[in-house]
Amino acid sequence: VTRLIEGDIPAKLTFAGLPKCDELVTFVRKCGHVEQLPCSEISKPKRGCKLESVVKSPLCGHDIKTPCFIMNELQKAQIKCPPNQAPFAVIDSSNDFSTLSNDARKVLQSCGLRSRVILTCGHESEVECSKLLRHSEKDEVADGCD
Repeated sequence: VTRLIEGDIPAKLTFAGLPKCDELVTFVRKCGHVEQLPCSEISKPKRGCKLESVVKSPLCGHDIKTPCFIMNELQKAQIKCPPNQAPFAVIDSSNDFSTLSNDARKVLQSCGLRSRVILTCGHESEVECSKLLRHSEKDEVADGCD
């Protein structure tokens, strides 16, 4: 075996009780990314693709780096954002973030920039993008906003 596609691992590749095989195999993920893995690791259950891509944050619209497997999770989360988001992000408490993994939360909080936001009370404020998720989950308003 020199090349395998994720999901097409033959049943005959079981390594229980056998010596570990370190021969490198080309492993093609469903996302299209390719990895070189030791043969003995290809039959083990794997976490999704860890290769990084740059995507637009669904919260602020800025570019953020994310592992491929988290990009898929963010797309499935269907975070609702207004179509004309820039230059404002909108704190939308109707989004349900409860299903997001800790890894996905870290990615959403990785933006080091700031965004102007329209708070649920209708006022404008400037917020660190890394805090937008927390503001959205708690339906918070800025300090001093009544």
